[in-house]
Amino acid sequence: MSKKFRHVVTLMLIAALFGIQNVGAAGVLKIGLSSEEGTLNPYTYKTETGIDLVRLVYDPLFQIDKDLVSRPWLVKSFTLTENNLLLTMKLHENVKWHDGKPLTSADVKFTYEYIKKYPKSRFTNPAKNIVAVEAPDASTVVMKFQKYLPDMFFRPLADMPILPKHIWEKIDNPDASNVTVGSGAFMLTDVKPGEMYRMKANKDFFLGAPDVDEIVIPLIKDTTALFTALKAGSLDITTRNLSPELIRDFSADKRLKVLKGSGFATTMIYFNNERTPFDKKEFRQALAYAINRKEIVDVVILGIGTVGSMGFVHPDLGNYNSKINQYDYDLEKSKKLLDGLGYLDKNKDGVRERETDQGKALELKLLVYANNPLRVRAAELIKESFAKIGVKVAIIALDMAVVDNLVWPDFDAKNGRDYDMTMWGWGASSMNAMNRYVEMLHSDFARGPSNHGAYKSKAADAILDKLALEVDFGKRDALVVELQAVLAEEVPFVTLYYADQYFAYNPKAKDSWVYQKGKGPVTVLSFAKKF
Repeated sequence: MSKKFRHVVTLMLIAALFGIQNVGAAGVLKIGLSSEEGTLNPYTYKTETGIDLVRLVYDPLFQIDKDLVSRPWLVKSFTLTENNLLLTMKLHENVKWHDGKPLTSADVKFTYEYIKKYPKSRFTNPAKNIVAVEAPDASTVVMKFQKYLPDMFFRPLADMPILPKHIWEKIDNPDASNVTVGSGAFMLTDVKPGEMYRMKANKDFFLGAPDVDEIVIPLIKDTTALFTALKAGSLDITTRNLSPELIRDFSADKRLKVLKGSGFATTMIYFNNERTPFDKKEFRQALAYAINRKEIVDVVILGIGTVGSMGFVHPDLGNYNSKINQYDYDLEKSKKLLDGLGYLDKNKDGVRERETDQGKALELKLLVYANNPLRVRAAELIKESFAKIGVKVAIIALDMAVVDNLVWPDFDAKNGRDYDMTMWGWGASSMNAMNRYVEMLHSDFARGPSNHGAYKSKAADAILDKLALEVDFGKRDALVVELQAVLAEEVPFVTLYYADQYFAYNPKAKDSWVYQKGKGPVTVLSFAKKF
């Protein structure tokens, strides 16, 4: 089947999924999605895009605004007392669940007790600092903390969606739940696994009825087909930003508008630090010197982005460390490090081997999502560069779910891993919440459930332990600067780039998008009139 014919079929399938009567209908917004996201509740979503869609249906207590500041959402007002260890919150009193029942403090209390009973690492770990939650009346919530952590207003308070007690108290296997009753701007009315989602506007939404009546979200995993559908008018916007080679074409299309913003999301190559030979920092350093990150930015994203820092932190942020070793492309340094580790090409076949490994050739596998052409292209360039230093790489392109299961089973690092290297990325939220650094890097998997590279460093752990407790923002920034120096020395991964983001949309369907820094426009912020 030719690509052109396949794209025509895709457009026909989209029309069939929407229902012929809804294609182009007033008030119906069509959002293209490229990743399967389960049943879109707080336990079944799959990716950062998924949690953004979950927040269309469910509400947290606080919300991250377009400038990445945590602000009250379900909370009308709050006070911190007792040395910042007691948080008293007043809820908005006109909030209802989609089934018409009122949302009260009892639901908040239930939610935070539920996530401790049924762990979900993203939410449960940040909530461990909460000692108790009380609901003295229907609109008052009192939280007691073990210690004051400034990041609590990001995670868990602006991250954990509140669950309806009268429904979830009957659920004892949340990972298999298909419950979708929330309090958010939209009601999830239809889920066709592997095909589409349909949402209806919540006219009683406490921040005002959304400006569209319905959202239909087809799943289109093929990126080319996704943007073909957008160009053809079968979609109004996509959750995925435009591929660099499409920006000029879509910007010239008078039927569309394009939103642009800096991207804090990362594209990276992760090493399995517990597997030989990646358990030696000198080996990881050798690979870092052999990666031409500037070339990857120029070729893969056509220069539309920023070269990644070896300390992970984006150069535009105030706590960026500009003094660390950035491992500028240097094949000779790379070769020298490999020589020092005993990897030599004695048989002159172009691939190094080591006598202590019984002369086994240095061949590595690199995992990548098959439906992410930018990461596939970056992987190809890395493969070419590694070949120049005598390291053979096999690129293994697989479905997202398969890669995730090999790299990060059940999204918890304690469950192990089975890979050499993988193309990876973290969402923009990883750049603005310090507790994410602890989750991503701490060697204790109970504290570092996102440390799927099995990075173990006494120096990093010591900094992370301090970072988790420090309340002074200046001192926290100083610790992040120090952490970047350790990461650059030990190279648990290589941050390749931060891509600028361009989102094309149909202004006739909706022209009031709010761009959240580092993330994009398809968030609940674009539908909350009174926030």
